[in-house]
Amino acid sequence: MTVQNLTDFNQEQVGLHIEHNIQEECWQIAKNNAPNISRWATYLNLMTLKTILPWFTEISEEQISLKSETELLEMWDFVNGFALNIGKIRLIIIPSEYEDLGEICVPQEWVDIPSLAGDYYLGVQINPDDGWLRIWGYCNYEQLKNEAEYDAFTRSYSLEEDQLETDIMFMLVTAEYQEKQHPFIPELGMLSQQKARELLTQLKQLKDYAPRLIIPFQEWCLIFINDQWRKELFEARKPINLTAWMHYNFQQAILTGWQTVESLDLSLGLHTNGTNGFAMRSGSMNIATIYHCENQNQRKIAIEAVGKMNPHTGEAQSAIAALTHVLRSCEDDDTRWLAELSLRNLDPDNLALGIWRGKIIDLGIDLAKHKVALVIGTLPKNKTKTSIFVRLYSREEERLPENLILSIMDETGREFQKLVSRSVDNILQYKFWGNPGEQFSLNLSLGNAQITETFVI
Repeated sequence: MTVQNLTDFNQEQVGLHIEHNIQEECWQIAKNNAPNISRWATYLNLMTLKTILPWFTEISEEQISLKSETELLEMWDFVNGFALNIGKIRLIIIPSEYEDLGEICVPQEWVDIPSLAGDYYLGVQINPDDGWLRIWGYCNYEQLKNEAEYDAFTRSYSLEEDQLETDIMFMLVTAEYQEKQHPFIPELGMLSQQKARELLTQLKQLKDYAPRLIIPFQEWCLIFINDQWRKELFEARKPINLTAWMHYNFQQAILTGWQTVESLDLSLGLHTNGTNGFAMRSGSMNIATIYHCENQNQRKIAIEAVGKMNPHTGEAQSAIAALTHVLRSCEDDDTRWLAELSLRNLDPDNLALGIWRGKIIDLGIDLAKHKVALVIGTLPKNKTKTSIFVRLYSREEERLPENLILSIMDETGREFQKLVSRSVDNILQYKFWGNPGEQFSLNLSLGNAQITETFVI
């Protein structure tokens, strides 16, 4: 069905075509910026905004203002809808993808937060597949607050279709000449920094849930309307951008608790199996082996051996050159990461090194607490692919807790690797590679405790 078919039944409704390039642009923005759980909602809201804003600009001579795209992306992770200020009128736009619309459903934030409440609430039906949307009805604030049904479970106000008006043009014209009397909405109060920290810590762990429904509404609203707290929570729910790390952009990492391995007092070390007699050869022989040996196992032994050199010896510079050569020319990931760790021991400021960051994860079972350090290393594999090195360290105990599970999953949720700690393990590690834009998740579970971290390359 086309939007023309729909609006033929009601000439007062507004139908708009969604340009294909807008769909593509909005999907890329949502894919690159929104957490998985809210990506589709972000896509629908952004597409609605970019289609509906030019129409309002064309029909109205009043100045139109709205929040920045950055702020909107943050808000759409939590709440459906957006506000347009057209002159003195404040419109709240509520998109919905449902085919059979029977009501407008407005999140409570748009009604009971004084700074967000609107004068009118517009229901918009959007159909991405057929490329159209329509403004199908509206109500004013008083109608929504006094006549709508409130759902405490979803924290939303719903008004039936037959209670809505449909003539959008009439509303826009008459609203300009009406003397507005803003309704009284009680202020939300204050939230201490300490309480906000506690709430943010709690909400950051719940990446697959709607945080607006987890804590009391008043406390949630005070988090939501605070630009700093909302941004911090939003960044914690987004996939960690590993490409940003490789460009030395660690803003998101810092906000979400990722630190340098040095600040965590961790030693990357080589963590390899023991060497044999071959590793005891002279430095020059090992360096020659690194360059020319076709046996990959012998080459790895030589790489490990030169990494244990005194960095102040004469042969160290030759070893550094050989290890850099491996990083730039070798295809084998195990060999390249071993070369990276050896080079790090000799020349920790070398530009050919990968990027490592770590984060303390607190897993608890009943009253027992287990802290582990999750460490991620990134290293360019070639012009398009990136190598990933995942490590899980024991933090407070000598060994990892037994039966700690590290699952590595692709963006569809399919598990492609599972590591389980034994009583003798103090580290779990795994290497893989991916292409730009691909996502993966690391899930840590111990008994009933479970933590997930999501990444995008």
